[in-house]
Amino acid sequence: MISVGIDLVDIERFKLALSRSGELFVSRILNNYEIAKYDSYQWAILFSAKECAIKMIKQIPKDFRLRDIQVDILSKDELLVTFDESLYKQVDLPTNSIKGTYKVFKDCIVTHLIA
Repeated sequence: MISVGIDLVDIERFKLALSRSGELFVSRILNNYEIAKYDSYQWAILFSAKECAIKMIKQIPKDFRLRDIQVDILSKDELLVTFDESLYKQVDLPTNSIKGTYKVFKDCIVTHLIA
């Protein structure tokens, strides 16, 4: 079965959510590795990729969070989405790591995953 995830994040809305909720918002969507490795501008890319992943699996299983999906930016427009092992066991995907692409426009970020 082929799964596709596409997401668009409005950069200004993401910045607004970040400024309103700060650490609480960040700690709900990013793991410690992502917080340490990437800056706040790149966090919007990671968030978009995680939203794509959720769309691919239809919904995140109970007791899992966006933090259970790790995103690595590989190059200017490529990324790697990796599902936590316990999360991966509950979803119908051929592998726990999926390469995807992203594109940053003036006002938004578009992310795309196919597995």
